[in-house]
Amino acid sequence: MQTDLSLRLITTNNLAREFLEKAQHAIEKYIDSSEYDVPLFASEMAMGRTRPLGKTKGITGHTPNDFIISDFLTSRIFSCRYLFLTHSKL
Repeated sequence: MQTDLSLRLITTNNLAREFLEKAQHAIEKYIDSSEYDVPLFASEMAMGRTRPLGKTKGITGHTPNDFIISDFLTSRIFSCRYLFLTHSKL
């Protein structure tokens, strides 16, 4: 769950931003699944297996697998940070 600011820093146009937003939503949908992979990502993005490779690599410089792992970990870190800051009374 990256912020809108980070999407603006990564993307150069609205189509790229829309692709990344859709990709983030697809990843967040399966945040609790350890079996989320590139074929499932491609299916969620309504693309063949090779198309996400070109688009993801072209926009972010990362392969879909690296993007999934990075976004997945970022989402978990933000979730943990939010829970810690809002629920810790130490």
